Formats: sequence, structure tokens, C-alpha cells
Amino acid sequence: MVSLSEREIIVRRALEDSELRPFLAFIFGETPDIPASSRTPDLVLLSAISRKDAATFREQVTELEKRRISSETTWCDNDCLVFCLLLGCEMFQISSPVVKVILDAREQNRNTIPRRVNEVLRSLSRGEYAMIEEFAFIKVVYNHLRNELSLDTDTAVKIYKSLIGPKFFDDMSPFISLLAVRAFELIIIDRKPSIVQTFPQLIEGIEKLSDKLSVRQLCQLFMALPVKSLLIIGGIVITTFGAGITTGKVSNAFTWPASRPERLKIISTQDGNRPNDSVLGSLTATLLSTHHARAGAMLKTLLVETEAPGSSTSKYSAELSILNTPILDGYAFSITDVDNGSQRLILPVRSSGGVSRVFVPASDGRARIQFLLLVEVPVQVDLGVLANGLLVRVLE
Repeated sequence: MVSLSEREIIVRRALEDSELRPFLAFIFGETPDIPASSRTPDLVLLSAISRKDAATFREQVTELEKRRISSETTWCDNDCLVFCLLLGCEMFQISSPVVKVILDAREQNRNTIPRRVNEVLRSLSRGEYAMIEEFAFIKVVYNHLRNELSLDTDTAVKIYKSLIGPKFFDDMSPFISLLAVRAFELIIIDRKPSIVQTFPQLIEGIEKLSDKLSVRQLCQLFMALPVKSLLIIGGIVITTFGAGITTGKVSNAFTWPASRPERLKIISTQDGNRPNDSVLGSLTATLLSTHHARAGAMLKTLLVETEAPGSSTSKYSAELSILNTPILDGYAFSITDVDNGSQRLILPVRSSGGVSRVFVPASDGRARIQFLLLVEVPVQVDLGVLANGLLVRVLE
């Protein structure tokens, strides 16, 4: 799932499919471009949802109710249609018998993957949003679109492990594959820390963090305890802290909590066309093949790298822009030096309004951020001019 090549293939396939492309935009938070002449049920439903047009959505549902539906009805296998039907019915508070009829027809499919998908969709039709099924990543995106996504650590880890499993995409429809890509990004961006509710959970949590607690965090922990407990607990903590010193964990004890960096310094700007790097070369080719320059302009790719923060960071986002030059599209990566070279991990990035925003998970501060950007420039503009106009802002 985290493979750049797999993600590229899935996204490129969606961009090249005129009917799937609007769904790609929608689930990634963009406004889908749907021609007014499109009358296929799935696109009509999607258009109504994106425009919050309850009347048009209800009309399409009525049309579906008039159709004869059986196990041989092939359009019922359209995952895009059923997903939008469920989402819109909830959004516009519409109750229709056609939902159950379609799900029952889909149930006749004996193939393993469609049955697992249908299990999740039927669960959503009953208003069951807990992410417990094998294909629970579908609910991650669905809950996000209904503005009700809540991902604790345990759930996020469970879904993450399923997404990176071997042969995960075998026999999966293009739309469901897109949901998996989007779910992976949402897990990185929207995961929330678990909240302890019982004393054993509290003890377990403290034990897991014992070698990472700072002096400030220890003080906060003491202040949260009943006053009579402080004298008792204080002796235990002193003993534990002393053990930390003897085991070489003094530096961890005196570190302040991780926070977002105040700034990111750009350390290099290069031409993005790097034939010696197969991954970047493939992504560059994809960017150039999916966009077209206006008359009198040309498309150019840039590889921009920022320095590592140098200290532990919490999750944050960073926005990169270029003076007088809109950014059309791009990718972002986390680059960490390792013994045998460097490790590159893809990061969620969104390019819109002429800027690119990357979402960076919490880290130890050793990773550099790398952007592969597609820009449209006048033919005569050189790399130095673009580099001088680069600006990186660290956001919350």
C-alpha cells in the first residue's frame, strides 16, 4: 500500500478514466468536474452530493426504484454508485427500499472481494460506523466525507496493517482501490491518540511512555493526581527516574515535548527530471502526461528539499508556494539517511490554489522533506528565478 509505484498506478488509472476521475477528486476533497450532460446514475448522484442538491439526488433515487433489479443486474456491481447512494441517502435523510434491494442483489456475487466490500456497505446502510470489518478502510473515507471520522491508535494501526498486506489490491475494483489510497492518507493525517478510561489503561500507558516522559510532562502528571497521592507517588517516581539515569536515559528525561518546527529551510532546488532515479523519473512522467501547458508556456518539474528540523516534532503541515508561479500538482516525501543510503516515504500532499500543502507525521526530527512539483512557466524562466521565489510556511 505504501509503495509509490502502486499508488501511482491507481491514481493514474483514475485520472485517465473520464468516469472515475470525478470520484477521485471528490474523495480527495476537491470539487469534481462533472459535465452537465452526464446522465449516468453514479455521476448524477455524485454531482448532487457535491452540490448538496437534495432534489436532484431524490429524483435519481426514484429512477433507481423503478428499475427491475436482480442478481443479473450488472449495474448493481458499480461500487461508485452504491457508495454515493448510501452517502447521499444519509446526507439528505432519505430512506429508500432500493438500497436493500441493490445490496441483496450484490450479495449473490460469490467472489470473495465483492462480498467483503458488500459486507461493509450493508453495515453502513444500517448506520453502523465502527471500523471492525476486514475492509474497514472503506468506512474511514465514508466517515471522513460525513465529517464524523474518529480514529484512535488501535483502530488506525489495525487498518494500516491490512492496507500494507501482500497482494492487497488483487481483484479489487478501481474505485475501492482509490478508497484504500485515501484511507491510508487519512490514517496518517487524522489519527487521534487513545484516551485512557480505566486505571489499568493509565498504568499501561505510563509504562509504555516511561522512557519518553519529560520533566514538564512529569509535572503535569503530578498536578493531575490527588494531592494526598503526590507524596506516595513522588517516592516511586524518584526511584524510577534514578533508574533511568543509571540506564543511560537521562537525555530523554530532560527533553521537552515535541512540537511543530518554527520554520523549514530550503537547502536545494533542482530540475525534477532525474533519469538516474527511477521512482522520481516515473512520477515526473506521470505529472507531465496528465497536464497540458497553455499557449506560450511550458510545464516544468522541480525537486525542492528542506533541511531536517533537528529535533523531535509533532505532526504538522507545511505549505510551499512560488512567487508569481502557480503549482499545478506534485508529490511530497520524507527522506531519512540510513546506513545503506536513504529511505524515502511518501507523504500526503494536496496541490490547489497554486500552492502545495504536505501533511507531516510526528517524527524524531531527522527526516528532510522533499517536494516534486509541477509548475507552468514562461519558456524563458530559468531555475534560479523559480528557486528565489520559493517560500515554505509551517502551519498547525
